[in-house]
Amino acid sequence: MTEESQEGSQAPTNPALQETYKLKYPDFPHPHFLSKGVFGRFEAEVDADGTVPIFGHKLKFDPETPAPAAGTKLILCAERWHISAETAEARAAREETEKLRLAVARAEQEQENAQRDAMWRQRAEETNAKLNIPVRWTSGQKSVLSGLSENSWGDGRNARSVNHVLLLEPLTDGKLQRRAHDFLCTTQGGSNGRGYSTLDTHSGDAYGNYVSRITCKQCLATAARWTDPSKRVEPELVPANKYIV
Repeated sequence: MTEESQEGSQAPTNPALQETYKLKYPDFPHPHFLSKGVFGRFEAEVDADGTVPIFGHKLKFDPETPAPAAGTKLILCAERWHISAETAEARAAREETEKLRLAVARAEQEQENAQRDAMWRQRAEETNAKLNIPVRWTSGQKSVLSGLSENSWGDGRNARSVNHVLLLEPLTDGKLQRRAHDFLCTTQGGSNGRGYSTLDTHSGDAYGNYVSRITCKQCLATAARWTDPSKRVEPELVPANKYIV
């Protein structure tokens, strides 16, 4: 069998199986086509003569996509160079598929967030459990401002912002003297002051709040002087407005 005969023997495209179509713009399209802007969507139905009547026009199908059966309901989309169309059934199926895809993606994202939150909580608990601080304390973060620079978290705070040990009662240990509401690494008369832009005292996830992981190197180094677990005081969850004056 020759190549030509093979081509001639191929079955024609079945319009009933087609779900998307192209239609030609009329020479002078009605302004309604653009009333919703390019890519505006309209509903229409295939007429008995194989055209789609809308806005006083009878739109013709592109030869690439022969007309479907008369009475087929279509969703038209006014694109830049042509009008695309799809059957109402195909559109409903596509929207349902997209809805399922989004639901799966949302579930995967929630699972990923839960795993990340669990990791952060575990790291915080493990790090803070090693601190044998003998007085009441919590975590506190004095934000380092940097605007929306490449070094920020996107909310005006610098990515270098760290979590400090924030004391909830006075502490005296030899030459080390701190008042309540001081950071362990420095006094309020030092660089931490009281003029905070924000002061985060804890972290939270779907399972509730917890004391943030201490990341200030100086606080961790200072806390290393206490090695007796029997004198260790558990960190507390205390909202900032309960003690910041």
